[in-house]
Amino acid sequence: YVGEGAFSLCPLLTTVVFPDSVEMPYGRVFYRSNAITHVTLPSGMTSIGPGMFYNNFQLQEIVIPKGVNRIYEFAFFCCSSLKEVVIPDGVTLLDEFVLADCTSLEHVTIPASVTSIGNDAFTDCDALHTVNIESSTNPIKIHTQTGDWGTFYDSPLSTIKLDREVNYVNAAGSAFTLDDWDEGVFANEEYNGDFTATVTLGSNVKTIWPYMFSGVRMQNVTIPASVTSIGKEAFYDCRVLTHVTCEGPTAPTL
Repeated sequence: YVGEGAFSLCPLLTTVVFPDSVEMPYGRVFYRSNAITHVTLPSGMTSIGPGMFYNNFQLQEIVIPKGVNRIYEFAFFCCSSLKEVVIPDGVTLLDEFVLADCTSLEHVTIPASVTSIGNDAFTDCDALHTVNIESSTNPIKIHTQTGDWGTFYDSPLSTIKLDREVNYVNAAGSAFTLDDWDEGVFANEEYNGDFTATVTLGSNVKTIWPYMFSGVRMQNVTIPASVTSIGKEAFYDCRVLTHVTCEGPTAPTL
């Protein structure tokens, strides 16, 4: 059994290996122990607690056990040397700021098992270029509030794959509507470099939310026939966009 903050603020700790029998139900276990480079977690873990690896900026790799189903807020916040995190199939929650400020993170796949993502989960990931939200007929909920940044805000995405309906809900669980939402999940207004983005939308997408792709550097986009609504300024400030193709027999509601 490992309690909350057990190895926090240990500035010379570099490597940690736990046997599979250890229980680790709490958070902040390695809080600001910023010399850690490698951790082997027990295979029996079912969650990654809040702030477990907060500001472990030399952590280079982490293997999340397959039994983990929830990754709580700030779990990997500011792990700036972490290039890749494999989120196992079976995880249902990626909480707020879970991988925010991971400035070396290059790509992420969100498995179909994920049903909820907290606000600002992947903001300010300066190297994040590829996001794949795997196909599912079940909507994914983005928990947020008016005034928050988008889920991947300020991350220079060049490849976006989305084959799932997105719903926005507030802290109380109430759904936002197209008229009262003003932040884009993939909004990328800070990056105007010379790369070109590729956006692939699947047949499970029904709604393109306001500001959803604001500032994304795509040259063309195909709107699948499944899309029935496009929110205000959904493609605002897409400065290199030249072609839009709507596959449906009737145009979506604008």
